Amino acid sequence: MVAVLAFGGMRSSNCRNLLVSDVDLDGGWIHIRSREDAETKCRNEWKVPIHPRLATILRLMKLPRDGYLFTAPPSRKYPDGGHWINIKHLNDDF
Repeated sequence: MVAVLAFGGMRSSNCRNLLVSDVDLDGGWIHIRSREDAETKCRNEWKVPIHPRLATILRLMKLPRDGYLFTAPPSRKYPDGGHWINIKHLNDDF
C-alpha cells in the first residue's frame, strides 16, 4: 500500500478504495474512480501511470481476484477478512 501511495501520488483514502479492476498492469494505469460511498475528494476520476518499479511490486503481490486491492486481515468482527483497510493505522503499519 505504501508503494502505491509513493509511486501513485494519491490520497490514502483513494488507495484504500482501489478495486482490483482499477489496476491495469498491461496498460500501465491505475484508475482512481469516485464511487457511491467511496467518493474522491472532488468527486472526479482520473488515472495515474504505473511506474516500472511499482509494476514489479504489484506483479509480485498475490492480488485478490476481485474486490478491494488492499484488505485488512481477518479479525473477530470480520473472520474472513476482505474488509477495508483502516487508513488511521497506515502510519503505524508503515
